[in-house]
Amino acid sequence: MDLSTKDDTTVTIDEIHLSTRVPERINAPAWVALTQGGCGDVQDRVFKLDLDKPRLDDQGVQGPLQPGDKSARTNPLGSGFTVNAKDPAIIRVDAKACRGNYQWSLVIDYSYNGKPLQRVLGPFKTFSVPNSGTRAYVPDLRTGKLGEPLQEVGSPTGCPVTS
Repeated sequence: MDLSTKDDTTVTIDEIHLSTRVPERINAPAWVALTQGGCGDVQDRVFKLDLDKPRLDDQGVQGPLQPGDKSARTNPLGSGFTVNAKDPAIIRVDAKACRGNYQWSLVIDYSYNGKPLQRVLGPFKTFSVPNSGTRAYVPDLRTGKLGEPLQEVGSPTGCPVTS
């Protein structure tokens, strides 16, 4: 997530939280594409979102700093966490669910000249519990095509194995 403004206006990022106390439970999808990792390690400010609890925790800065990259912000959200177009903050939200499928949104509480404002991002969907009709595909990274469905869909990474 890129937290910034469209111009030189500076705003303070006060808080990031779920838009509702409990995320909305949704049905399992007909199919999913199982993606594998990203482009490599980068330094990020990470927020861990456990949708089963639900809870959003600031995990701080994680990952190595790459040559030429600017360090991720370490200061806590609030009066010392300001952004603008020339000085954005890049954060990552790692959402996890083991016991359900959820639709959720995040709220960014921020302030400008002491006036409290909000921005809602989402809705996003996180799936962890397939039904008997859910098909899972692993995309071919060279072609982008999905190929044949997997015979079995396992538990999401980081969740207890279900039988």
